[in-house]
Amino acid sequence: MVKPGRITCDTSEEEFLRRLGGAVVKHWDAIDEETRNRLLGQATVMIDREGMASVQLRERLEIFIARHKDA
Repeated sequence: MVKPGRITCDTSEEEFLRRLGGAVVKHWDAIDEETRNRLLGQATVMIDREGMASVQLRERLEIFIARHKDA
């Protein structure tokens, strides 16, 4: 189930979020379509220091993943 959420961490823990996110992107093609859709859906409603997600965030996330998954 996808619902708005926030992961509150201090700056010393942000590295973990970046690394986990990077690992997901690197293995994107190995993740089944249902899970990919769930991850993208959750990512679009996550609240971060920039605030709520924008309307075009899902498309921008898909472009980012496509550009970086094979890097």
